[in-house]
Amino acid sequence: MKSDKVIKAGIGYTIGNYLLKGLSFFTIPIFARILSTEDYGVVNIFGAYESFLFVIVGLAIHSSFKNARYKYRYEGEGAVTGEDYGTYVSNSYLLICINGGLCLILAFVFLSFWIAALKINRFLITLLVVNSTANAIVTAYNSDASLNYEYKKFLKISYFNAIGNIVCSLVMMFTVFKDEQYEGRIVGTVLPITFASICILIKQFIEKKPKNFSSMMRWGVKYSIPIVPHGISQIVLSSFDRIMIGSMVSSDAAGVYSFAYNVFVIVQVTAASIDAVWNPWFYEQREVQNFALIKRVSSIYIFFLLAFSSIVMLLSPELVKILGGMKYRESVACVIPIICGGFFTFLYNIPVAVEYYHEKTNYISIATICAACINIVTNYIFIEIYGYMSAAYTTLGTYFLYFTFHYFIAIKIEGKSLFSVRIIWGASFIILIIALIAGLTINCLVMRILLCLFCIIAFALYADKKTALVYKLQQKLLNRRQS
Repeated sequence: MKSDKVIKAGIGYTIGNYLLKGLSFFTIPIFARILSTEDYGVVNIFGAYESFLFVIVGLAIHSSFKNARYKYRYEGEGAVTGEDYGTYVSNSYLLICINGGLCLILAFVFLSFWIAALKINRFLITLLVVNSTANAIVTAYNSDASLNYEYKKFLKISYFNAIGNIVCSLVMMFTVFKDEQYEGRIVGTVLPITFASICILIKQFIEKKPKNFSSMMRWGVKYSIPIVPHGISQIVLSSFDRIMIGSMVSSDAAGVYSFAYNVFVIVQVTAASIDAVWNPWFYEQREVQNFALIKRVSSIYIFFLLAFSSIVMLLSPELVKILGGMKYRESVACVIPIICGGFFTFLYNIPVAVEYYHEKTNYISIATICAACINIVTNYIFIEIYGYMSAAYTTLGTYFLYFTFHYFIAIKIEGKSLFSVRIIWGASFIILIIALIAGLTINCLVMRILLCLFCIIAFALYADKKTALVYKLQQKLLNRRQS
């Protein structure tokens, strides 16, 4: 059954992402000890640059796949050869390669400028463009795979990239680049994903050669180009507070504050895994106007994220001690508002699916840019007055506005709310109350454990009741179609 496929995909993405993050956590202390602090800084700066260039090279074309899937369809669904969805994917890969080539040319033409501006050498600038292009191709591949819930494809590429990254980096750092180990670490990062992207291109172009490139990509770029400033603004939202703390307070404060995000990643991975399944499922149900089913399933989704985020917040003091020890104990005060704010970023994924479905991507960018600007201004004001921990609360406030913007935009586009108003705003109120309680009971473990048990029981009872109703609704829809 289709529902079984969706559940398996959700579980597969979640387990796979946790294992991948586990590899990342395991290797952080290894590379931190091998590299000097200066070299470690260069590696992280390279990663920050890559995040920005990836958005520009890829033009966020992967975000158009969900709509392209229904606009062009597969040949088996009646699409004409060369005008089908598979051809659209091939054209998208070609577009990314062209953009990557243009960026490489611009990098060499204005080489002296980029070396001075980015403070990295010619070799690393070349790797930066190559890595961004390969990352855009792999991201597009994973977006394509998620539309059919093919989580095994995602896992194969992800594991190859993660394990290859570790092995190649260590080999390069102790052989070819033993005198410049930071370059060995970067080369080890670039090689596996580049190899994976080449394999993806060869396989895709054998199955479907690019065709009708200009007409298909004219629509695709028009759809995805507003997502580019959205993507850049998201990077600002997720990392600019740490940059500002480092500049306005100290690198030590930035380190303590940044550590709080290691706990936040636990919730982030879970939400991202569910979202990988939620988006294609929403498109399918919206296409056939199963509004009642969308409302019920989205309510379960929201309630699960509420319960999970609450449990992580309540256990955050213990998680900080396990992951970082006593020297990071101050970050507990930051973890709680950061996770609470993160809940609203996950909640944003629910209404933003409406904006993507109706191809109103310009609204997505406007809302995200506004949130990013508010975040920068409030951080500047409150860090100066109250210190670096205030950034966690300005981030919470910004993410709440971020979600609210998109929620009302989705209602404006659809003409109504496709999701339960009571559940959305009720969950928003509850998460804020639990954040307050978690902050007041930091030194009371027993109270926090009891609250965690309450969250688990409440979600289990709610999910059991809602799942039964969803099953009955699915059966009614199925019987209606058969008749």
